[in-house]
Amino acid sequence: MNRPISSHRPARTTTFARSDTVTTHGQLFADGSVIELVAPVSGNLLRLLFWDGQKKIIGSQVEYMHRIYQAPAIQEMLLRAIRFPKGASGYGSERKLFTESINLFEKYTGLARPDAALVAAWSCSTWFPDCVSSPPTLVISSPDTGPVITLFRMLRCLGRRSLLLADINRAGFLSIMALQPTLLINQSSRSSKILDLWGTSNHRGVYVVGNRGSVCNAVGAKAVYGGMADTWTAEAIHLALPGGHDLPSLDEHEEAEIADRLQPQWLMYRLHNFRKVGESRAAVRQSGFPDSEIARNLIACIQGEPVISQAIAPILQRQHQDAEARHGRDVSVAIVEVIWAPYHATEEIAISKIAQLVNALLRARGETLEYNAIEIGWKLKNLGLDRQRNGGGMVLQPSKANGLVIHQLAQRFGLKLRPNIGCADCCEREAPAT
Repeated sequence: MNRPISSHRPARTTTFARSDTVTTHGQLFADGSVIELVAPVSGNLLRLLFWDGQKKIIGSQVEYMHRIYQAPAIQEMLLRAIRFPKGASGYGSERKLFTESINLFEKYTGLARPDAALVAAWSCSTWFPDCVSSPPTLVISSPDTGPVITLFRMLRCLGRRSLLLADINRAGFLSIMALQPTLLINQSSRSSKILDLWGTSNHRGVYVVGNRGSVCNAVGAKAVYGGMADTWTAEAIHLALPGGHDLPSLDEHEEAEIADRLQPQWLMYRLHNFRKVGESRAAVRQSGFPDSEIARNLIACIQGEPVISQAIAPILQRQHQDAEARHGRDVSVAIVEVIWAPYHATEEIAISKIAQLVNALLRARGETLEYNAIEIGWKLKNLGLDRQRNGGGMVLQPSKANGLVIHQLAQRFGLKLRPNIGCADCCEREAPAT
């Protein structure tokens, strides 16, 4: 019978192979034990660190629960491109670790203190990609690539398994995700397909089909430089870097010193907190923070540390409000809002009238772009709403099928529209989940 560490059957390092050997990129066990990848002492073979909640051991292989765990073989250039901690070491206190990280981002990138705290919080979250529902993505804009590269180099020192890339496509992305790296992407021109893949696959429990029927876990933290283009997405943290100005240089020797000192401390922070992060994420609510998935995941990772949470709360709140305002200017959202009342009044409404109402609503919300009846007709079709032609032109009729779609869209868009008492779909939409 298998026993956990607490039952006095300790894990041990081994130097031999067995038929039940498991190659691992890292492992979280139900009893709270952890296996992590750490840097080689020499050569190209990664080592394994085993942690049972109190003590750690490091070796080329670890025997635990009647299995032999070993590190994967990593291509030499990839191993050189990713910084792995040399072990796990004490960090004194959470406040000391966060403060030192914030100071480094402030010093080398020129970020204001609150923005440096935001980046430090995001860097912290990279150590928990397997503990949160969706690792937050960081979208960076800047008129100058110099500060961006410096920021990426700092993130490579402090983040978990950070990999700085100049170009990436779907095949390349999937080929490296077994390592669950933190991707630092300096690629202002990206296809919509790779952006969609990053967004849809970045949720725990979601897999992507690979080659020959294989599936890949593509969940992982990403920081993406988008130049000065409008790369806004509500599912990301946004950071505007200041333009280049006099900042301390960051050479390879300093990078190595920072990484060698702080990476083991951040690994120990992960070992101490991974269970708390996983358990607290769903229930976390903190005053001043928006009720969003990004905020909940960040708060869980930083464990409510005041030195950082107080600094980033106003930034996340502003970004959440901006996201809500942009959401309100989405033409699909506006369409559902303007057809809601006519549908419940069982009124047939002309597509030209919908276009008129949509444009008026969007103008009131600050949108300058206008849509004609043909464009709105195609939008309705793409939303799954069936149009009919009568003597006066194309109309939207209050059919049962259209009603179901309208209610589904309202729920998907998170719209708080007045329910109709006599509408069965509204009653179902308002009913509490059991």
